[in-house]
Amino acid sequence: MSTIIAETRGGRGLSAAEQSYIAGDITAPTQAALSEYLRAPAITAAALADAERQASVAQRAAIAGDLAGRQPVSAVLTRLAQRVYINDLAGIVEGSVSLSQAVINAAVINAAIVSGTMLYIRPGSWISLGGQLQWIRKSYCGVVWDGSGARPYLHMHPAWFTNVRPASVSGSITNDPRAALIRVDGSAALDSRDVRFEGVGIAYDGGGGRYLAGISAIGVHDFRMLGCEVTGIPNGFGITAGSLQGDTQLRDNRIHDFYDDSLKAFDGSDWLGRVQSTGIELDNNRYPGVYSVGVRIMDNTIERIMKSELFASLPINGPPTPGKPTAMQTDGINIGNDQTRGTIVSGNLIDTVSEGIDNFGSYGSISYNIVRNAWDHGIKLVHGAEGNALNGNIIENAGLTGLTMGDGNVRSVRANVATGGTISGVGYNGVWLNLGAMAAVRFGASTPAPGRYQAMDNVVNGVTIMLTPKTKFGWFGDKEGDADLRNRGVDINMVGTPLEHRVRIDQSAGGFYNGGVRLVGSSTYITSLAA
Repeated sequence: MSTIIAETRGGRGLSAAEQSYIAGDITAPTQAALSEYLRAPAITAAALADAERQASVAQRAAIAGDLAGRQPVSAVLTRLAQRVYINDLAGIVEGSVSLSQAVINAAVINAAIVSGTMLYIRPGSWISLGGQLQWIRKSYCGVVWDGSGARPYLHMHPAWFTNVRPASVSGSITNDPRAALIRVDGSAALDSRDVRFEGVGIAYDGGGGRYLAGISAIGVHDFRMLGCEVTGIPNGFGITAGSLQGDTQLRDNRIHDFYDDSLKAFDGSDWLGRVQSTGIELDNNRYPGVYSVGVRIMDNTIERIMKSELFASLPINGPPTPGKPTAMQTDGINIGNDQTRGTIVSGNLIDTVSEGIDNFGSYGSISYNIVRNAWDHGIKLVHGAEGNALNGNIIENAGLTGLTMGDGNVRSVRANVATGGTISGVGYNGVWLNLGAMAAVRFGASTPAPGRYQAMDNVVNGVTIMLTPKTKFGWFGDKEGDADLRNRGVDINMVGTPLEHRVRIDQSAGGFYNGGVRLVGSSTYITSLAA
């Protein structure tokens, strides 16, 4: 693979057509170049038309009420439609291939993508792709591994996937064919339905300095990504999704080992804008005014979504500060808008990221997740997150805060309730001790910025906090916010001794925050003025 990259960079060993293609002079292989591969396709035009007709019959039956729910529809499609294996499409070559063959692989698969036709992939496959696979306004389709043998992989050919523009600059990497391997797209009307990917692996193994995504799904009703894997992306997203409604599930996926230490982009330019990497991102990229509702993000494993600490020297997200990783910017799961409603984030294991769960969404549930080794925040609610229920989460080792309900520039973070669970090992990495308000539980900021809304009316109930000498505070609240009981802690069990104070408060005759924080086993409190 390194040879392919070297040849691509230097223009050696590739045909003139390939070099032109890499340079972006043409946007798709010509029909003539593909004709020899497509003369005898395994799935004929007639078969495709028949599959579409059968899908239409099944959809009409479902609408008429003859079939109950989506599973019978899928069963009808499986029974009626011809099972199409990607591996058998004429022109597909598996394994390590040249860029020109990877381009052909992508074109052949795109030709086979139709509504009502589920594509299957055989176990152990490795199919390298030089182009984005596009399900645009398609329904009752996707890619499924039949479950036997080893997981099959769709490979992002590094000579093709060369995008360097962060989402903070381009607005979206969805439509960039050199950024996201799979594009699933409807419209603001959510006119794509029941698109699913099951068991499929997506792998990138090229160089760094690029900004990529495994799957982008926007404007879909009933989208499923089940039991899939995304690995090796330097910067970017496992899945970036938005405007998803209906029975949408992102479950049992493994997204892991994103890493980059490139201080410049692949093309030699300086990084522009925020270089964010995220395992699963929801509603940062969406159709205007169409927010996701009821998305289930459950039982995923998201591990090692990180960057080199060298990124801290880049003035990407504010001025560089010695020892402060301003450009680390990685999330396990990010719910990116306060209008996103009813998201269920449950049973996920998130390990070695910058922030475990970064939630702006409202009236959702964040329950029974395990977050380990978060460079700064374990679970963070900011920018208008409202009415969420947090239950039984376990946070082990967070650098800055275990649980934050912070300030924001949209509206107050309010009426959230966290119950049960444990927070331990805050301050484990030693990075944040002298920078900001490091605490196991934190509300607001040490110095709220003008015009930002403070957290209020939130409750933390029955959480166990295990403190160490590396933990600055057990509980931290902004002075004005907590003095009048805006945020409360009930039956907080704090074990161990922090570096400074268990509860950071102003002098108060009525106990911690005038009784706003109640520690387990204590009826009287000695209050002290925090430094």
